[in-house]
Order: sequence, then structure tokens, then C-alpha cells
Amino acid sequence: MLTLRVRSTAASSARNADPLRLRSGQALDCARDDKARAAVVLATIYEDVPAWIVEPVFGVLKQQRGMRRFRTRGLNRVANEFTLTTMAYNITRLHAMRAA
Repeated sequence: MLTLRVRSTAASSARNADPLRLRSGQALDCARDDKARAAVVLATIYEDVPAWIVEPVFGVLKQQRGMRRFRTRGLNRVANEFTLTTMAYNITRLHAMRAA
């Protein structure tokens, strides 16, 4: 598991201070800075991952399986539907790989 720790001394000292004594803008700036730093770190990690690894999966789901829209509403239900769809895709791929 990858643990990201990106902190500057200014952000960590402001974070350790009493949040009630900070002005609300300072607390928001610290949180926003941490998110921005984490986004930069993730971007550098994933910049080497080629897009051609993931995009064909979405193409197959849309074209061959008719998965252009989700049939359910709500984040949990949509996540469950997408998980079931990708599991079916992976089982089909495994079956095809074993037959070959």
C-alpha cells in the first residue's frame, strides 16, 4: 500500500495549531495546499501508466455490452452495478484466455 506524505513546515505548523484560533481562511488554505500537493504526487506516479491499458475496457463495456448509462441511481448502487459489470468482463476475459 502506498502512503503519501507531502507536507511543508508551514502547513504542518498551521495544522498543529488550535483550529479555533486560526482564521477560517488559514485552515482552508492548509487543506487546499495538502490536496494540491497530493494531486501532484499522484500525477507523477500515474504519468507513466499508458492510457491504452484502461480505455479498451470502457470501449467494450459501451459497445458490446450496452453500458452507455447506469440503470440505477445513487453512488453506492452505481458503484455496485459497475463492479458487477467489470467482474463479468474479467470473467469473460479469463474464459477466453483459458480457451486459447
